[in-house]
Amino acid sequence: MGIIDDIKQERSVGISARCDLVTLAELTIYWTDQGYNIKSVSQLVSWSLNLLKDALEQNEKITPSMDFAKAYQFMQNKNLVQQSYSKRDKKKIASAIRFEGMREEGNDPRYEDPTSYNMLHNRKSVEPSPDNTAVSANDIALTKQLINQNRFKKTLEEKKSEALAGYSKAGFTTESSIEEVQQRDAQQDSELDELINRRKGE
Repeated sequence: MGIIDDIKQERSVGISARCDLVTLAELTIYWTDQGYNIKSVSQLVSWSLNLLKDALEQNEKITPSMDFAKAYQFMQNKNLVQQSYSKRDKKKIASAIRFEGMREEGNDPRYEDPTSYNMLHNRKSVEPSPDNTAVSANDIALTKQLINQNRFKKTLEEKKSEALAGYSKAGFTTESSIEEVQQRDAQQDSELDELINRRKGE
């Protein structure tokens, strides 16, 4: 799965609600007619709510303005967070908030915290809804850019460390060789800044 699907799964929380059975049946028919196989009521309600949110956004009835942490705090203040959440549910919410912070800093949770990532993304997780519902396209673009920039920085730092280790192993310890390494470092840093600025302008 990509970043969009990851974020959709991480933002999903369990709810208890009474629904019109006829409405559920008609929504199931809608998704079936679109070529999708609805496997659970949880998936049906989740996908249909995302579709409603997408329609409201397109008609400018609501404007995306919250990240996951703010949304959770808002729902708590409104006393709309289910009191029946288990320790596992609360741990999942905490991980989702933490992952959101990681991505804002340009880090990928898959590699920074694989244990928690795999716990949130497993076979029991609700299948993400199709298209781009429930997640802002701007948020996704920014997240991808930050992660790519951070990966580039790490790769560059690794190459610099390998180069310095190679100089030391070869016995180049004179002032002139150290100066050459410093000049190369400055050039690489300049190239990194140029690349980041170019990506910001894209």
